[in-house]
Amino acid sequence: MQKQWSKIKKHLEESLCEKLKGRVSYFATSYRHTHDGQGRVCILVDKKEIINMPFTNYGELNDELHRLREETGSQYFNYEQASINLTQKGVLTPWAFSSAYDDFCVKPIEECLSADNYVTRAIALMDKRTGRRTLEKMKESVIELPEWLQFFYDLRISTY
Repeated sequence: MQKQWSKIKKHLEESLCEKLKGRVSYFATSYRHTHDGQGRVCILVDKKEIINMPFTNYGELNDELHRLREETGSQYFNYEQASINLTQKGVLTPWAFSSAYDDFCVKPIEECLSADNYVTRAIALMDKRTGRRTLEKMKESVIELPEWLQFFYDLRISTY
């Protein structure tokens, strides 16, 4: 993410479908007094945090890695599976948002709606270029998505 946060936020909020403008907002902050300037990124709906992506999820990642290693009896850490498990639970990092925004800016909306990065999908679901017929075609596949992502689908479908 090379742009200033204010420009990213403006772009994302201008891309929202008309009925979600004013209801959905994006928030980012950094904590200057921490040793490494960490912070978080959030997506809010009706001023309630739906997705919170803090820089502090390393503990949860570490816990998940150890849990998987014990469960499988492997001596190696499975970062990919741990990341998938945490994403299913809605545990995300600001890098997921950064990557999602970059994808959203350069890829067609159809690709964003089926992206591996679920944050990209959430942003694309709320985009004004995503129409009712596209949403209706997705209805069957949404059941397989994490609950927090289903929330964004339900939010968008409710605008029709």
